[in-house]
Amino acid sequence: MGKFIGNVIKFIVIIAVILFVLSWIVYYFNLDMKLASVMEPIMNKHYDRMKRDKRL
Repeated sequence: MGKFIGNVIKFIVIIAVILFVLSWIVYYFNLDMKLASVMEPIMNKHYDRMKRDKRL
């Protein structure tokens, strides 16, 4: 039972380190805003076609 818990804790730590490194890479290279700038024209096309409710 102790070996199983040790393996589970090791697995959780490895996953946490991988997620931390990936989030650091996204932050360092500003990938979230680069993705947003790529998606903006696509989203604009979609939302520009929507009917608007012009009542105040």
